Amino acid sequence: MLLKDIAQKLGAELKGDGDLDIVRVANLKTASENEISFLSDPHYRSVLSESKAGAVIVRTEDVPHANCSVLIMKDPYVGFAKVGQLLDTTPAIAEGIHPTAVVEDGAVIGKNVGIGAHAVVRAGAQIGDNAQIGSGVSIGHNCKIGEGTKIYPNACVYHGCEIGSRCTIHSNAVIGSDGFGFANEDG
Repeated sequence: MLLKDIAQKLGAELKGDGDLDIVRVANLKTASENEISFLSDPHYRSVLSESKAGAVIVRTEDVPHANCSVLIMKDPYVGFAKVGQLLDTTPAIAEGIHPTAVVEDGAVIGKNVGIGAHAVVRAGAQIGDNAQIGSGVSIGHNCKIGEGTKIYPNACVYHGCEIGSRCTIHSNAVIGSDGFGFANEDG
């Protein structure tokens, strides 16, 4: 992605080569010419001045210490996190509804939802727009999965659970199970 496009998406001020093609994020010490890094702690200015990064995200006061193109932002750390999302190459968990997926009657599936192979969505469940449900995932009765949420393969969401928007549930996680403590009486 061109640095000028990154700057526009972040609302950052660009100084330097806007046509630089940035391919990934990296730390200041190991970054190379097609990578972007950031500086949020002034104690690391010496690392910034020695960095081989093609571009860095910095505050205004750190611009003189950079020897490459810069994006100027109030909070470079937040900018770096956003660039990481922009450059994310993680493949979609699921696209469309796989023919082996089971979606029970009464389940409500939003727009542009992906449901992987052998996943099960039980009656009464609501899956928000743009959610991705991986292969082998089990979504229980009357669950609510928010828009843009990603549930990786083989996770289980027990009945009645609610998961918000843009959440990530990793493989083999179990949401809604017991295990939150013991209530001993006379013991």
